[in-house]
Amino acid sequence: GRLYNLKKLVLSDNALSGAIPLLLFPSDSNSGLPALEELNLEINDFNETLPDAIGNMTFLHTLRLSNNNLNGAIPSSLGKMGQFTNMAKNVRLEGNRFSGYIPTELSQIYPLDSLNLQDNKLFGNFSGDSCSQIDANLKVFSVDCDQVSCQCCIPACL
Repeated sequence: GRLYNLKKLVLSDNALSGAIPLLLFPSDSNSGLPALEELNLEINDFNETLPDAIGNMTFLHTLRLSNNNLNGAIPSSLGKMGQFTNMAKNVRLEGNRFSGYIPTELSQIYPLDSLNLQDNKLFGNFSGDSCSQIDANLKVFSVDCDQVSCQCCIPACL
């Protein structure tokens, strides 16, 4: 049967490996899990890139992918996460192998309660316009301060 109306999927700590299945992500109105609000796949061994299709999860407010081996760039499409819900968003991507710059599009996630990007291989500068677009109600925005210059991180990078 179809899980079209599934709201919450928790498969944490199950030794799952490989790629996160693309069938989770909606590509049109008749595919994936379009109503999903919470996706928790943390503490597994997913070891490929995070698919661009993550941005198609327009009702998602909680994304927990920490402590896997996800690699490559964080897709800029993640900035579209949960665009059809007003619930506070929580994004946990810490403890992976993401690399490159933090996409400025992440500042478009609204309302954003927490964003944890620590323990990855991210670098660069997250400041200025990107910080000014971040939700003022943000409680946690964590990066590795020795690799990322971040003027709006909470706790602050000094």
